[in-house]
Order: sequence, then C-alpha cells, then structure tokens
Amino acid sequence: MKIIHNFRRIGLMTLLMLLMQHLCAQITFYEVTTPEAGKLETTLGDDKDSIVALRVMGNLNATDITTLQTMLGFSNGKFVDCNLRILDLSQAHIVEGGEPYGVLRNKTEAGVIGREMFAWCYGLVAIALPEDTKKIDENVFGGCNNLLECVMPNGIDSIGRCAFQMCWFLQYVKLPASLKYIGELAFERCMCLKELYIPDEVTVIETNAFARCDSIETVRLSPVLKELHPGAFQENFLLKEIEIPGGVKEIGNRAFYRCGSLQKVKLNEGTEVIGPGAFELCEVLSDINLPKSTKMIDGWAFYRCNSLKELHLPDSITEIGQQAFSACKQLATINIPASLKVIPTDAFTRCERLKEITIPSTVNEIHNNAFWFSGLERVAIPSSVTFFGRDIFSKCEYLEEVSLPDNMTEITDHFFYHCHSLKAITLPKSITKIGKYTFVQCPFITLYLPKGVQSLGKFSLFQCSKLEFLYIPSTLTSIGESAISECTALKDIYCDCQTPPTCERNVFSGSRTYRCTLHVPIGTSQAYQADDTFKIFSNIVEEDMSDIDPIMMDRNESQIHLRYSPNGTLLQTNRKGFNIIKNADGTARKIFCR
Repeated sequence: MKIIHNFRRIGLMTLLMLLMQHLCAQITFYEVTTPEAGKLETTLGDDKDSIVALRVMGNLNATDITTLQTMLGFSNGKFVDCNLRILDLSQAHIVEGGEPYGVLRNKTEAGVIGREMFAWCYGLVAIALPEDTKKIDENVFGGCNNLLECVMPNGIDSIGRCAFQMCWFLQYVKLPASLKYIGELAFERCMCLKELYIPDEVTVIETNAFARCDSIETVRLSPVLKELHPGAFQENFLLKEIEIPGGVKEIGNRAFYRCGSLQKVKLNEGTEVIGPGAFELCEVLSDINLPKSTKMIDGWAFYRCNSLKELHLPDSITEIGQQAFSACKQLATINIPASLKVIPTDAFTRCERLKEITIPSTVNEIHNNAFWFSGLERVAIPSSVTFFGRDIFSKCEYLEEVSLPDNMTEITDHFFYHCHSLKAITLPKSITKIGKYTFVQCPFITLYLPKGVQSLGKFSLFQCSKLEFLYIPSTLTSIGESAISECTALKDIYCDCQTPPTCERNVFSGSRTYRCTLHVPIGTSQAYQADDTFKIFSNIVEEDMSDIDPIMMDRNESQIHLRYSPNGTLLQTNRKGFNIIKNADGTARKIFCR
C-alpha cells in the first residue's frame, strides 16, 4: 500500500536534492512489509522501478538485497537506471539465507549489514539501518557517491574496512554510542563531513579511517581511545585543533599528515611515541606540547611544520628519527634533551631560524646532514661525540663559531661545505684526516693543519678565495684532487714535509702559484722543485719550521718581548703566518699566527 508521510530522519540537504531531482514534485514514500524473507520483489510487484522512497518492514535475506541493489542502480557489477533514493530499513531485519548477492556472492548474516551490501549504489541518497544491527561490515557503502545521510542505531559496535569509503557527499552521520571499533579506510574521502564526534567507547581507529575528509573542522576523540593508526586523519585540510587522549601510546605513521589548517595539538600524559610523519606538512601548526611520557619522536614527525617556532623536548625522549624537524623554517628555539644519544640524519636540516643549539655531553653520534642549511651561528660539540656523519654543517651560511672536541680524529666529507661566515677555526690536535669538500668556500684567511693530519681530501679547500696562509704539517702524506685549487688569495704555504706529499691531479689549479711563496724544510727545496705538483711554484724557499705553535692573531701575548719574521726582520706586531718571538724571560719559540 502506498502512503505519504514524513521521513523525519533525513536532513534538509537530502530533501532539497530530492526536490530538485523531481522538479519540486511531492515525494511519494512506499511502505511495504515482506510476508517472508526472499519475497521483497514479489511484494513490490510492478511498482518496483518507480519507487523513490521506500520503507521496508519484516525479514530480508540475500535475495532481497539483490532486489534493493538493482533498485538503487547497481546490479551484478554494472550500473543500471534507477529511481529509488531513500531507503528506510529501521523496522526491517537482516536474516540468513537466500541466493548470495553481488559479484562476490556474499551471504547475509543476522544483525549484520554485510560486505558490499550497498556498494556502488549511486542512487542511494539517505538510508536508515535496521534497529537490531550489531555490525557494519567492510565496503558496505563504498562508492555511494550521492549518499548524504546514514542513520545508525545504537547497538552497532564496529564499522568495517572501507564501509563508507568515497561517499563524497556524506554530511550527516552520527556514530552510535555503542561503537568500539572503526576500521581501515572506513570514511576515507568522505569529503563533505564537517564534524566528527567519536563515541566514548571507541578504543581503535584504524589506518586511514578518516583520511582525506576535506571538510572536517572539528574532531572530538574518545577519551578511552588506545590505538590511533597510520593516516587516521591525514589530509583533513580544514581541521584546526585536536586533543589526543593519554591512552594513545603511539600516534601512528602520518596520522595527521598534511592537515593544512591544524594549528593546535594537545597531547596528554601517556603518549610515548610520535610516529613517522605524524604531523608532517602541518604548515600552520604553531602550538604543541610534548608530555613527559614521550620517549620517541620518529622520522619526519614534524617535517615542514613551518609555523612551529619553539618546542621543548622532555628528558624522557631517548630517540629522534631522521628528518624529525627538517624544514621547520621558523623553529628558533629547541633543546636537545640529556637523555638523547644520537642526533640522526637530517634532524634539523633547513631550520633556517635556528641560530644556536646546545649539544649535551650525553650525545655520542651526529649523523649525516644533521644541521645542513640551518641558521646556526655558533655551536660547541662535546667530547662525548665519537661518530660524525658527512655534511653535518654543510651550507650553514651564518655559522661563525664552532668548537670541535679534542678527541675528534676526522673532519668528515662536506663537514663545513659552503659555510660562508666561518672565518676562523681551530682544528683539534687529534685530527688525522680531512675529508673531501670539507671547507669549500669557507672565508678563512689563515688555516693551520695540526701535526697528525695525514691526508687532505679532494676539493677540501676548493675556492677558499680569502685564504692567504696555509700550514701543512710534516705528517701529511697525501693531498687529493683539486684540494687547494682556486684559492686565489694565497700568499704563503708552509709545507713542513721532508718529502713532498703524494698528490692527485690539479691540487693547486687556479690558485695563482706564480705569486705564492712555498716554504719548505731546510734541505728539501730541490725535491719540491722536481716534484710534478709543487714545481709550478715560482718561489720556493727553505725555512726551519720545527716546533711551531699555532696561535690566534688577536691573542694577548703580554709576555712577548720581541717579534721577528722568518728572515730576521723585527716586527711591531704578529703578522699572519710564520713568526719567531722572544719572550721576556729570554726564551724563544716559533708560532703560526692566524
């Protein structure tokens, strides 16, 4: 029997859509009671294809589901013409039996909205589920692109994988208070959802459950939530604020990835792990607290959080993943906790506002690119650090002052590459190796390589265009390709090697050796003049360079009585390079001034 009545549970938007679709005609609701399961098509008779809104009472099995699928525009894997838009099953009961439905030949189960029961039913605009429903299985409404509203009864405890995936226009969904579990991709790409209130009994939100819900502005999580899996809310572009309960020990991989409007995050005591990329590309995030329970910040956790200006890391943190704070361009204040032992690869890469940082004496390792392209101006490395990666301070263009540990044995590759403000540096006496591209374009005027250095890597001093004075110790045995090339200001090189070091090609290429003096030990000039690399120097002179001490040019030498150049000329002040000084007590020593 046909009856006209109010379907009060559908929203205004649903009614507006229906009115537009039917040219403002009165909506006719068809109400039917099935005499037994499997008889829905027979009961509807010839009216089946013209019904717009249908209310069904009684039992429905798999055969009846096939009938409803056809009426809603999807039959045996194909789209078909349909008129049915509104379906009220609140007084119906899903039971077992009947001919399996759908391409996958699914069977019905009592109290369950089964797998793919209404998937790809493009005609469905609004639906009310049976009051005795306990479970929504996987992909039930997947691809229902026109679904605006789904009314769920209390009693449902789980929503399965992909249940509402790609329901693009779904706006109205009130999750029942009985709900405990939300499956993987359950509401992925529900792009019109604006508010989301997770019921108080939900303990698990699976991977990508609400990913790419573009319109969600407000999310309230269950206070008993324990598991927040990867990508749960990723790319929720309008989400502004979130509070995560303390029961969530780990925030999953990319849980809030690319939430472009997210400004504030409140974490509670109990959270231990910020997962990989958890807040990656949250470019307006400016307010987040890390509780004392935090133990690990995984890789990319805050990558490109460009509005994050300061962050306090509690002493409970024992591990930071690679690129954890990479490209946080506004980050100016952050501490490295005493509990941390490793500064990982790219940890603070491109932190352009980070001018100063204290490395505690508990840190043992600093890995590749740790501070690459950061805004650091000064830094001290404690003696506890025994492992150094490459490119640690590469392209730190504002770095002026560095204190290296006394037990450091190697300046690794690209260590100070393009540090354009590093005008002076003291290398520890423990250094034995200088890697490749180490000091490229550093503005040193004077550089003293300590005794003990055995090798100078290729391009290590390439384009140090202000370098005037260079001391090479007697321990050096090899110089790499183009190591001292294009150092156009060179005036004096003091090479204390009794035998010319073994050199690769182009060591002094472009360094204007015709106007640079090469100082060599007494009795070795002929060997240097015969060497293929060093013979290009126009002026090679012999000097006694034994027992030279390096000192800074601006050092207060109150005990110095007289100063002399290597050739015996009396000096008024220390000059850059090799000097001989006589102390007030009558003793003399050789110094190398910077």
